Amino acid sequence: MVFIPLTTMVVVTPGLFIGAYERDNFGDLLFLTQTRHFMRGVDASGSSLIDSDMTGVGGEHVSAYPSLLHGARVPFVWVVGGETGGTSVTDAVAMLDHDLRGRGADSGLGLPAYASPYLPRPSRYPALQGSASVINSVGVSGVRPLTGKHRIETIGALREATFLSVREAASSQVLTRLGIEHRLAPDLVHTVAKTTPLDAESDRTIALVQAKVKHIERVGIPEFAKLLAGSGSLRPFHIRLFSAGEAPGHDSLEVLKTVAHEFRAFGGGARIDVSEARTAHEKAAEIASAGLWIGTSLHGYIISTSYNVPRVGLMLRKVKQYASSWDIPAPSGVPLRSLDGAIEQALELSRTTDGDRLALHLADRAEENVRPRASMFSALKSSIDGPRQSRPPRS
Repeated sequence: MVFIPLTTMVVVTPGLFIGAYERDNFGDLLFLTQTRHFMRGVDASGSSLIDSDMTGVGGEHVSAYPSLLHGARVPFVWVVGGETGGTSVTDAVAMLDHDLRGRGADSGLGLPAYASPYLPRPSRYPALQGSASVINSVGVSGVRPLTGKHRIETIGALREATFLSVREAASSQVLTRLGIEHRLAPDLVHTVAKTTPLDAESDRTIALVQAKVKHIERVGIPEFAKLLAGSGSLRPFHIRLFSAGEAPGHDSLEVLKTVAHEFRAFGGGARIDVSEARTAHEKAAEIASAGLWIGTSLHGYIISTSYNVPRVGLMLRKVKQYASSWDIPAPSGVPLRSLDGAIEQALELSRTTDGDRLALHLADRAEENVRPRASMFSALKSSIDGPRQSRPPRS
């Protein structure tokens, strides 16, 4: 891949930072925060599948990129990160909050149903002809089972990228088999520990426990609560149930409150509550200050790694794939029946491994991946860069 020099571009409209931040999921919101940090001063708008106001959870007012890309020329698109490979337009609409879903019927999005909702294909849009397309810190192993037009469109978007970076080995293997040039680097969110002061006081007596609704309901709310109440390894901790985001298909505060009620009914006592953190920054700070992280959230696992908090990744293959890609010495992909042993292993590893050194290494690698890409866009700073010149042809 060859980067187009941007020092001679005409900037007609802002660039676009594209991601899944039209929904409440703290990892997606952190991607935008961290991208803005490294691209500070560059004129770019947060944009997603649909117009949405996420300021209530620490996000931004974001605009719908499909309509913007049917308008004036856009100098660049930058996909900020996340699991993008296998997601369909239908999947994305299903994860919209109820009040947005009516506006997000497939026919109203400006995208065909087979498009990849968070990987815009530059050749589809006249506004992107000759523009840069950056896809950073994504997971695309979900491309493997795709078929038909959805597969063609998704792979086309990846091939047309000016720069492509994936965050774990499984995605890299898929792209290698497809012959698509790319880089492999740790998730951008690791850089939070270097860029953002988190001012929460540490309380190492707190164990944060998070799980997607579907995983809790699969075992049953009473059984999940009973498992926590009966865990010997959790007995020294105050348990705080944690939501990584309230988007449909993700977590649920109402379910967590019911788990806490059932926990007390099983004799677990008062050593349980539900986190009140709401913004992405508050959630990251609470993880950073805890004594133990247990959860299905990949970014919960990443933040706990970044602040050297003992951690257990529950159940999800995605978390296990990520941990193995970067030799993170903590249990991952753990079934609930094995929770006690995994907690003991995580606590022992925190005592016997240099977690601070690992955290810095991963943050440095993620920064080394993104910073050169960000510096290429210095010509797009909107305030004091002087006169703009004409755009060169794409090479």
